[in-house]
Amino acid sequence: MKKSTISKQWSNTTDLFSTLAVKSHKLSTLWLMLFTLLFVPTRMVAQTTTEVFNSLDGITDVTITDNGSYPWQELDLNAKGMEKVSSYFTKESKGLMSGNYNKSNTTSETVIEFNVEKSILFSFKYLVSSEQKYDVFTITLDGKKLEGISGTSQNEYKRILSVGKHSLTLSYKKDQSTNKGADRAFIYDLKTSTTIDGYVAEYDATNYTLTFKKSLLSIRYPLI
Repeated sequence: MKKSTISKQWSNTTDLFSTLAVKSHKLSTLWLMLFTLLFVPTRMVAQTTTEVFNSLDGITDVTITDNGSYPWQELDLNAKGMEKVSSYFTKESKGLMSGNYNKSNTTSETVIEFNVEKSILFSFKYLVSSEQKYDVFTITLDGKKLEGISGTSQNEYKRILSVGKHSLTLSYKKDQSTNKGADRAFIYDLKTSTTIDGYVAEYDATNYTLTFKKSLLSIRYPLI
């Protein structure tokens, strides 16, 4: 009987230590999670692919930063709601789209910073399909903001970029009520031009012109 009692007490003691060990491990894990959350910056490095920009001639050192919880994403023609804007794209279309689909009272904002090695003509198509006046798409390039657009609207953006650092901010802001259309903003078919039929581009900042030169010939284009 004594041996049985001692064995039982030893078993109870072992069980107690095992329980305490499990609780201690869970508590340590909880504290680790809390510390991680405390040190995560509100401005997170993007998960968005940089491939769309890295493939452009004359553009290097691309970094993408997401502001908030809804980063811009690589264009996905099979995503929910995309059938409402399918006529604007081809199977070859590449670009980015906002990431807060059907998320009321949120903003999807991404900042793309990049370096231009030589003067280029930078262009892309942009599209929004949203609730008119209330869910708004804004494009800002080097601090110059394009007026917010909403509803269903598609256009093309063109601008000459000089050598050096540049910043492009894409923002799709939703209000707290209705979702309309594809409920997204897009940029796609991005292009850079440094030559036109063999003519090399030279940018003149004094009169905002881009001159394409070949031998003794030249074609001059004003700033767009």
